Amino acid sequence: MRDETANEDLRYAAYCTLHSRYRRMRDHQKLKVLTAQYEEWFRNHPSAEHFSLLSYVDMGDRIDGESVLLRAEQSITLMRETAGSLHLLADLTARYYEENPQLLTAAPEQAKEWLGKAIRAVEAAIAKDNYAKFHYTKARLLSLQGQHEQALKELEIAMDREDSGRADYAIRMATYMSEKIRIAAMKREEDLRLSMQDYITQIEKKQDDAEKNIEAQMGKLSDSTVKNLEFLGLFAGIISFTVGGISIVSGASAFSFRGAAGLLIVLMGALLEVFCGFGVALHGLGKEKEYRYRNLVVCGFGLAMIALGLFLCEGL
Repeated sequence: MRDETANEDLRYAAYCTLHSRYRRMRDHQKLKVLTAQYEEWFRNHPSAEHFSLLSYVDMGDRIDGESVLLRAEQSITLMRETAGSLHLLADLTARYYEENPQLLTAAPEQAKEWLGKAIRAVEAAIAKDNYAKFHYTKARLLSLQGQHEQALKELEIAMDREDSGRADYAIRMATYMSEKIRIAAMKREEDLRLSMQDYITQIEKKQDDAEKNIEAQMGKLSDSTVKNLEFLGLFAGIISFTVGGISIVSGASAFSFRGAAGLLIVLMGALLEVFCGFGVALHGLGKEKEYRYRNLVVCGFGLAMIALGLFLCEGL
């Protein structure tokens, strides 16, 4: 029985070794054959689920739903929170949202939750084993969160920490460089979008300022037009008063100088009252304090002059 157990452990160790080698060398065909032949054989092994999930990472299998992420989350417990199991959850989460970017906006709260779990998992993995690939996965997750600047820094760490003596060094460096170019392009696109948004905001602000300025100028023009109408009415009244007053006074002066003066003063008061009424017609009653005060003063002077003129004419 002991020999059978030892042989089983040896076979599983050989399976894991080949599985890891094929994955690192990106030999997907051999990896598929190996998995198809021995996956069920070692199904009850605690780490079998972990190696099964790795097929989604290394053979490019599409992640159909969150069930795969849930399996990866459960695998962490089975693997006793090893660095590899923690990183696998992070890697699968990154792949899931890279394959389904529409979910970042269609289900933002769900995406935020999974990305948060993945970031915490990969940081825990880095704390256990400061492995270059872990920083690469963290960079992908940060990029999905829109933190492109920090993602580029994590990629630099991954490239610096990668072991140049590894057989798959060139493959990994090419992968990191490709991801760096992709994230840098996304950062430039985001910066351009923000710049365009800022430019549009400035244009809209200038447009609003221009509209307000036009409105203010139109208001000033309207006030100027009203004042011109007032002055025009006043001048017309003065002309009418002058012409009519001269005729009336010249006729009345033949009888009484005092009466002619009183009549002239009455006509001046009447002219002021007409001017006051013209102002009320243009501005209304009490809309603006300036016009209200002026109308009251003009009306008061007009009434006073009419009263004075009538007083002079009294008794004649």
